[in-house]
Amino acid sequence: MTERTPTEVTFRDPPPRKNRTDWARLLTPLIDRPGEWAQVKSYAKPGTAYAAADNFRRGFVQMPAPPDQWEFAVRELDGAHWLFVRFVGSDA
Repeated sequence: MTERTPTEVTFRDPPPRKNRTDWARLLTPLIDRPGEWAQVKSYAKPGTAYAAADNFRRGFVQMPAPPDQWEFAVRELDGAHWLFVRFVGSDA
């Protein structure tokens, strides 16, 4: 793809991002089952799965409870790299 020099500016909103996961909605049911692991999302590459887990730990992702009330793990299963999550509550 060649880069073009614009001759004028076009004002418009960017298109929505694709494949956005509503993590707050997805993780809310885990609060009712503290201590149980949930297999929540698969990734093709392990680095992507570990980066996602790290983003949760750092609080970069909107969750229904503070990051220190969750545990995250990445495991390979059937050729995919899965993010597992469990809610542990405020006693973490």
